[in-house]
Amino acid sequence: MDDRFRLCIPNNLEKEIFELVHDQQFYGGFNRTYARIVSTMFIKSLKKRLRKYIDYCPPCNNNQTKRHKPYGILNLIQTPPIPMYIVAIDFVVALPNVDGSDLIMTITYKFSKRVLIIRGRSNWIAE
Repeated sequence: MDDRFRLCIPNNLEKEIFELVHDQQFYGGFNRTYARIVSTMFIKSLKKRLRKYIDYCPPCNNNQTKRHKPYGILNLIQTPPIPMYIVAIDFVVALPNVDGSDLIMTITYKFSKRVLIIRGRSNWIAE
């Protein structure tokens, strides 16, 4: 290894060290944080523990750049110019109870973009 003398950090202080070097230094990422710690300190299993700390860092997760391809291509529904030819029906359930109704059914006509909303109850049966 190398002949440098470094401060050996116990396990109970590693979180504070990570906060000082990572959080208070503007969330520099794994490589920069690792380089800062290794130059002056020794922490057992540093790579594994630091990677775990950064993987669960909320600001890093919210602000990181996504480097993967988009999840897919949005395919539009091609509608012929015939009213009520393609209809989509959705149910919105578990709504607050208002006048005995706790769900709604939406019927969307794709060509005209007309929406019909029907109130209902979740305890209705087919009969």
